[in-house]
Parts: sequence; structure tokens; C-alpha cells
Amino acid sequence: MLPLALLVLLAAALPNVAGWGPREGVTAWAFAAAGMGASLGVATAVVYGVMVFVASLPGAAVLVVAWVRRARSASSPERPLPGGLAAVACRDGAPDA
Repeated sequence: MLPLALLVLLAAALPNVAGWGPREGVTAWAFAAAGMGASLGVATAVVYGVMVFVASLPGAAVLVVAWVRRARSASSPERPLPGGLAAVACRDGAPDA
């Protein structure tokens, strides 16, 4: 099984479309060559792909939250002070010169 896994992981490094393609083909071929059936190989590769997708969802959630925060802070304009003055703050805490 280890040589099959190594072969499949090498195929996963090939260029693909949205993570699908060469990995499934090589897995089907390798499982069929080992006598386990191409359908079992494709099923194994698809389950692996779904697990990788699910494992990446927490990172996608972090990116969406950061995007929403950035969009919300960019849409809130500075409020002018009475008399037409605007408040300017330094980010580093240094006094304005």
C-alpha cells in the first residue's frame, strides 16, 4: 500500500483543475494494477479530496471574517469635528508634531 500511496501523492502534485484530475486517474490505475479495482481507487481519491476540502474550510472562514472586517472599517468615514476640523490619529501612539 505504501508504494501506491507514494505514487498517488506524486500525481496529486501535478497541475490540475480545482484539485481534481490526475490524482483520481493515477489512483484508479494504481489500484487496478494492484488488483483492487479501479472503482475503489477512484472512490479513495474522491474521499481524500473531500477530506482536504473540509480541512480547508476553517481557513476560508478566517479569510471571510477578515474580508468583512476590512470592508466594514473602510465603509465608515471619519466624522468631522465641529467647525470643519477633522480628527487625525497616529497609529503608533506618538504625539502629533
